[in-house]
Amino acid sequence: MRQKLRYLDYSILIPYLVLSTIGVIMVYSASSDILLVNGFSPSVYMKRQIIYFLAAFIAFGIPCFALKLKVFKNRKFVMSYLGISFLMLMFLIVLKVVSHGKAAINGAVGWINLG
Repeated sequence: MRQKLRYLDYSILIPYLVLSTIGVIMVYSASSDILLVNGFSPSVYMKRQIIYFLAAFIAFGIPCFALKLKVFKNRKFVMSYLGISFLMLMFLIVLKVVSHGKAAINGAVGWINLG
């Protein structure tokens, strides 16, 4: 583990952590007034954002750090990753075509009506 920390690219990790921290602060500043007026704790959305950040870091950051570099150089891995990304894109396009863009709630029009 200590050997892998030596090869960690801090020029990617530090901006990622800084941008994530700025995102948490912006979510708090944008939502705290509205929550306080409505009688809720002003840090509810900030706590959710922190949980999402930690979950994403654990789900994606740690496995990528644990994998060997030759896995990412493997053509089969790259092609399967691109195939999955393409299928997800096609799924979103199908959802857009099927919904006809009519999921309007309170004047905001989204792709999918989630309730």
